[in-house]
This record gives sequence, C-alpha cells and structure tokens, in this order.
Amino acid sequence: MTRKTKPFWQIEMAAENILQHHECYNAPYSGIDFIIECCKIDLIPINTDNQRLMGMLGDDSNGHRFIAYNKSMIPERILFTKAHELGHFILEHKLKSDILIENKDDERDPQETEANVFASALLMPKELTIKVIKKRLEDLQLYLDDDGKFNYGSLHKEQKDCLISAMKQNFHTSKEAIEWRIQNLFK
Repeated sequence: MTRKTKPFWQIEMAAENILQHHECYNAPYSGIDFIIECCKIDLIPINTDNQRLMGMLGDDSNGHRFIAYNKSMIPERILFTKAHELGHFILEHKLKSDILIENKDDERDPQETEANVFASALLMPKELTIKVIKKRLEDLQLYLDDDGKFNYGSLHKEQKDCLISAMKQNFHTSKEAIEWRIQNLFK
C-alpha cells in the first residue's frame, strides 16, 4: 500500500516556520546553507559528469548526516537540490534510495513530491511569491481574479518570460521550479 502525500499546506507551513525561525524569509536563497548547517547536516559537493545525479541525503559511517550534491549543475539547480534534500530530512522521510537522480517515475513517489513542495515553498515563500507575481502582472496590466488566482497557462510567451524573469531575480531558482511553483500555488 502506498502512502498518500501530506497536505501541501502542512509542508508549506513547515518551510515557512523554518524560514521565520532562521530569519531568512525575505531572501531564502541566501539562507539555505545556514539552515542546513543549523540542522547539523554537512554539505558535500561532489564531482561527477553524470547530470542525472543531482544529490543525496545520507549518513556517513560515523552517523553524521550529510547532503551531497552535484557541483557541476547550474547554481539554481544546486539550490533546489539542497532544499529538496533538506525537505526529506525535515519531513522525516524514510527513503528507499537516498540518491536524487532525474527520474520521471519520482513524480509518483509521494516523498519526492513532498520534498519538491518543501523545496519550492522554502525557496519561494507563498506571500513573497504572490507579491512578486502581483507586481509583475500589474506591470503587464494584468491582475489576479477576485479569488486571488490567475491562469498561468493563458499568458502569452512574452508575459510568461517577463514573469519568470522577475521570479528568477527575486528567488534565484530555475524556470522549471518557478513554473511548478506558480502552477501549484494557483490551483
């Protein structure tokens, strides 16, 4: 029997609480390494040309917890990978494999989905994300609907590019992470 995914709002709250506790809510990208260090987790950059190998959460032979990440990835991917692996730790996941590789089957694994939700919420906190989106939409003379939502899919390519650019500037995350966050935040 497979485990259901935890409610996204609980995962969002866990991420928000960590950001508030470590006083890095307004610039979460700058606090990831500090948060990981405060959790007594070592960060280990690894050299590999295997672009499918992104990162892993594990314990060394002395029982010290670590996050290893592929340092040849782009900075935005490294940031997301660190936050994703931290999510496994914070959410107390029991992983069958501690290695994060790019794998479409992971989309069906509740723990991988939860770690992605956590990473997105940690790097792009809800209120800040909405603030950035509202500002950029207003610049484009577009607005959220009465329910505080909008349809990202209905934007033209230029409008999406403008929104993505603003989000990248504020949150230092990849286009893929930003699009995933927008689509899941405004469901």
